[in-house]
Amino acid sequence: MFSFKQSLNQLRDKIFQNIHSNNLIYNTCWEDPRCDREMLQFKNDSKVVMITSAGCNALDYLLDSPA
Repeated sequence: MFSFKQSLNQLRDKIFQNIHSNNLIYNTCWEDPRCDREMLQFKNDSKVVMITSAGCNALDYLLDSPA
């Protein structure tokens, strides 16, 4: 006989499998580069190093002309 916890775990696993085996799941992150630029206050002599996948924010930061 299954306990309630075992049944709940099986249900959770079944739901997880149905969602993740039939769909593309990916994370997104939507920073607002305008807010970043305002907060960071880049100057002409500012040095910026970024690790990025697409580069959209990095290109936006260049609008403040850091070195």
